[in-house]
Amino acid sequence: VVVRQNTAVHGRGGISTDGITGTWENVLIADNESGGTTAGMGLSLSSIHGTDIELRGNRSLVNAGAGSIYGGSSTFSTLRVIGNEAAGEAGGLQISSNSTLQISDGLFQGNSSLGGSSAGGGAIRIYDSNQGTGTEQIDISDSQFIGNRAFNGAGILQEGGDLTLSDSAFVGNESTSPNTGGGAGLYLTGATASLMRVEVRENLGTGTNFNGGGLYASNQTLDVQQSRFIGNQSRHG
Repeated sequence: VVVRQNTAVHGRGGISTDGITGTWENVLIADNESGGTTAGMGLSLSSIHGTDIELRGNRSLVNAGAGSIYGGSSTFSTLRVIGNEAAGEAGGLQISSNSTLQISDGLFQGNSSLGGSSAGGGAIRIYDSNQGTGTEQIDISDSQFIGNRAFNGAGILQEGGDLTLSDSAFVGNESTSPNTGGGAGLYLTGATASLMRVEVRENLGTGTNFNGGGLYASNQTLDVQQSRFIGNQSRHG
């Protein structure tokens, strides 16, 4: 299945679902554009089991370049999110904290969030929907976050939900903030996260008041085990 070169003035450019259950295999969603939020794939209160899914080169003039996931319970294996862009937040995927989501064998590479100082989530942004029960879980395993860019959290910006990361790597992600910012690899705030066997390597924060070249955590419950932080750079701390 190919969903390509579609344009929406305000809504979702590529594909949009609301309250469906289904199985997707070998799907390419590429080069779609939206003048609003969600250029590529938009899942709302849906439960999708996806295998071999690629989101590539989608562009949003607001948030969620590759796609958005709001609520529901979905699983994705062999997920490729490459070269997507948002003028605001979430160059790759924007995920609400009331979602239950599992991603395995993911590649998030070269995605960009171009928004200003409060924006972030080059590859993934998890935001607080204020509508969850507190039991929602976002699990990401065996995944790579490479060369993504954002003011904050070029790899992942987590602002809500319960995130578990295992057997994954964050390499060469970059914060593009000229001044303040944090977490070129991961920016975690106001939520709960667990990192198991995660490598955070050679990420760069360029701002003069930037904190946490590899990881920045604030007001966060954080458990880190058997993980490595190597060669990350930050000008401030």
